[in-house]
This record gives sequence, C-alpha cells and structure tokens, in this order.
Amino acid sequence: MVDSCGGCSFVRRCHSDLRDGDAFLSHPEYQEPHVDIYRAMLQRPIGEDGFLRFGRFVPFELPGIGFVDGLQGQVHQGEHARIGAVGGLKPNRIDLDGSVDEPLVVPYAAYETGPRDGRHYSGTVGLLNSYYDGDIDRLALLIDQRAGLARGFTLYSTAAVDFDIGASETKTGTRLTQLNVSAVSELSSFLTLRAGVDHWERPDHEAERDLLPFQDERFFDDGYWRYWIGSSQNLPGRLWFSEEVGYIDSDTVDGDVRWQVGVTRSGLGDWQDASVTVAACLRCHNDLGPVTAYVARGCGGCHGDPHASALGSNCGSCHGQANWKPARSAARDVQTRFHLIPAHAVPPCATCHVEAGISRPQVGPTQCGPCHQDGAAQPVERP
Repeated sequence: MVDSCGGCSFVRRCHSDLRDGDAFLSHPEYQEPHVDIYRAMLQRPIGEDGFLRFGRFVPFELPGIGFVDGLQGQVHQGEHARIGAVGGLKPNRIDLDGSVDEPLVVPYAAYETGPRDGRHYSGTVGLLNSYYDGDIDRLALLIDQRAGLARGFTLYSTAAVDFDIGASETKTGTRLTQLNVSAVSELSSFLTLRAGVDHWERPDHEAERDLLPFQDERFFDDGYWRYWIGSSQNLPGRLWFSEEVGYIDSDTVDGDVRWQVGVTRSGLGDWQDASVTVAACLRCHNDLGPVTAYVARGCGGCHGDPHASALGSNCGSCHGQANWKPARSAARDVQTRFHLIPAHAVPPCATCHVEAGISRPQVGPTQCGPCHQDGAAQPVERP
C-alpha cells in the first residue's frame, strides 16, 4: 500500500498469520495472531530520478541484499548510469524482528539503456559488506541483470560471489553461492513459456552458521543445481494457470524430477491488487505417494536422519519444531544414572564423549578418577 504526501511516498506491506492444530502445538508463535512487517518505508525523490529511502525494505535495485532496516540513497550519473548505497541492519533471520547483530553497507552502481517494451538492458553490481557480533563476516559481489532481446523475450540473471575474508570454516577461496538465470517468452496474451537454471550454496560465515541446528561441515556442501522449464496460461475470469517441471542435481538429493502446478486468481472484490494462489505440493512430494504417507513416518518422512537411526525415530525427544536446535538434549541425562546438573553440564560434551558424533552416540565415563583428583572437586587438566 502506498500513501503520498508532500512529495514523499510511504509504502507498507505486512502479513498476519494464525495457525492451530496438533501439527503446531510446539509453535507458540502460531498459537495467537502475529504480524510480520515485510515493508514499511518512506521514500522521497532527490534531483532528477534520484531518491532517498528509509525504513524496512528489500532494495528493488539489488534484491539479493535481502531485508534491511536502514537507509538507501541513489542519484543519476549521466543519461544511463546511477550510483547508490544501502546501509543499515539486517532483521533477525528467523522472525524478522529488529536486530543490531548484523549491520551492513552496500555501495552499488547501475546501468540502463533502451525502452522496456523493446530491446533493452539493465544491470546492477553491488559489494555487500556485513558484520556480525562486531567482526566483518561477509564480503560478496552481487549482480542483477535484465535484457530484452526481442519483443516478448527477456533474460533475467542474479548472482552472488562470496569472497573468503577469514570468516569461513569449511569452504575456502572465492565461491559462487547463488546463480539464477531464466528466459521468459510471451508467445501471446494467452501463453508464456519460461526456462532456467538455479544454483544455491550455503555461504560459510558466522551469521549463517548460527542458524544451523547443530554444527556439521555437511551443511556447507556444494549446494544444488536445478534445471527447469515451465509455462503459464492466462485464462478467463482473471485466472492464471502455471506449471513447472525441474531436475535437481545435488549431493543430498537423488536427482528425481519434481514438478508443481498452480492457479492464481487476481482481484478480490474491491482489492484489485490482491490475489490468491492454490498450488499442488508436488515440488517436494512429487508422485512418490500421498502426503499422509509422509506424515505417518514422522520427521523422517521428509527429512533425512543425520544420526543414521542411532538415536531412534523420536526426533521430538531432543528437537522442537519452533527451534530445531537440540535444546532439550541436555535434559536427557535425567533418564540415566549419571546426572549432569549442575557442574557436569558446564564442560563441552566432547570432553567426556570423545569419539561421539551426530551419528555415533557414545557412553561417557562415570568414574570420578579420570577427571578429578582424589578428594578434590576441581577437575584434572586433561591432555
């Protein structure tokens, strides 16, 4: 929604969500309505086609930056060139609450030529500098391009190249962490064809590692490549039908073909800009069986078991759906004859479970001697 006043425009967009039922019993944030603010910004024009933007937004000129709570300014340099910068704080990556943990600054330059309804080109290049807990955490080159080669035929591409600035622990050197290339051909007012290739690889930096349920270098593999084709049909009654089929090449996926279909209705009563979409859940489930078959298997119906079945099938004994980090695992000691609370919960798990891993649980020693001197509460220095 856009409001204008005195040459300024205010854009806001939010989302309200309420979920209930047995599947969300461990999601306290879904037990009552809550609002997520996606965009709330004030924008004021500066000079000829320049602007100053303030608030929460995703920069339209370089969407690879993601959500920012901050400031963006842009000015023209000649007929076709523009320069600008984005600065601010990234919201919390889980719930989009305000956060001061991850400040960033992104200078960028853009070039545009040609009319959008004919042969044209526009491209933006930016250098993302982000910090986390006071240290520089990520340095990445962001590229966004669009080219109209003929009337009705357009190419799009987005890329992110991450540089190793010392924050990486598993991946070293310069890495292509994101690439999206697609071609769209509007054959008629009824039919549109599209095809493309996508690549994604988890960036190896501290802010990303803190999102993981546990630390394991397998999270930082080579990611995936996805090759896909699709089409859309403009139907009567303001309906839009779309379908897509793709193939995923990844170390963790078996390379099966996945597809999805959906139908969108635009315009809901007086809300002409509103739309609703109904899509089949075939991108993940494909034709391997009904959804109820996956649900009946519990978490393992959709997710692989990194513990290799060594800890059983009851994932909920350690993990919760609201926060997948194994916060409840330390409490399992009360089921044994060696309770960790209070003092033994302080040392790292690997102090006693030396050979343990996520797929290799190991019973630790229960004798006092290996760690403590006779009659002393202080632990012995371990080699």
